[in-house]
Amino acid sequence: MVLSGLGAGAVYPAMGTAAQQAAGSVHRGTATASNQFFRSIGGTVGVTVLGSFRESIWQTFAVGAGFVAAGLLASALMGGARMADPAARQSGSSSRPA
Repeated sequence: MVLSGLGAGAVYPAMGTAAQQAAGSVHRGTATASNQFFRSIGGTVGVTVLGSFRESIWQTFAVGAGFVAAGLLASALMGGARMADPAARQSGSSSRPA
């Protein structure tokens, strides 16, 4: 992400100059303003999309971490009790010693 930001940052001045040179002297201000406007809109959309993606990933991680923390807390409160082994549960025996 940093690499693409550095690359885009290096290209923006050249694109502004190219837009000014491509337009005639009468429309040079319009070309510059349009370039800056669409650059601003692109940045806003990019931040919105990447921000929502990051937030969805963070919420998924936070919920998973919450379940892990709740399980560890419950285990600690129960004195280190463990769940029965699934194979032992099917055969009817317990994994805890008598």
